[in-house]
Amino acid sequence: MNSDRKLRLEDLEDRLLMAVTVVDNGTTITVNETGPAFNDALVISEDDDGTLTIRGTNGTKVNGTANGSVQIDVDDRTYNLTVNLNKGKDNVLLVDLGSEEGELNNLTVRTGIGSDRVRLVNIEAEGNLLIDTGNNADAFADDVVLDDVAVERTTTIFLGGGSDRLTLIDIDLEGDVRLDGENGNDRIFATEDAFEELDEADEDGRLRLQRFEAFVEIDD
Repeated sequence: MNSDRKLRLEDLEDRLLMAVTVVDNGTTITVNETGPAFNDALVISEDDDGTLTIRGTNGTKVNGTANGSVQIDVDDRTYNLTVNLNKGKDNVLLVDLGSEEGELNNLTVRTGIGSDRVRLVNIEAEGNLLIDTGNNADAFADDVVLDDVAVERTTTIFLGGGSDRLTLIDIDLEGDVRLDGENGNDRIFATEDAFEELDEADEDGRLRLQRFEAFVEIDD
């Protein structure tokens, strides 16, 4: 046995530290989870001078910096935004995208297996919206909120296999709408105006509503 060999205990917290990378190719801004699956927490927002900020919270590394941020100039620019996260209890808040100086085209948010929370507040997408919080094997409960969200083209939301919750407040969905609870005891909570928006899409033949167990009206 080599007595000179030194044993080292790897810091578990360092190995499992949440991390994402941000890449801007000029057309699409992509946020990808890196390293092992864990609990990523992100706030993505646009301010009134056209600066898009991707910020990590709860210790999440952004391009190598814990609780760091990346700022991208989207003033007078049309851009796509894609967020790809893996397994874990992810929390993503998107605020004021496409409603300030930048023009948001397609918005895609994917999270893997886990109890994920995705919130969209004051979002204007000129293209498509896709939210996918897991597949049928995802037995964890997800929570998706659309609050003051306008989409000109297709809106697609997949909620995975758990008992998930979709909340709709002040929505304007002009294109086709597909809402799929997949497996589980899934529920839609919506304001009266939001339910009227879904009714209009249904009357126009634009709504595909699948596998929801309950519909609950809430106050504005």
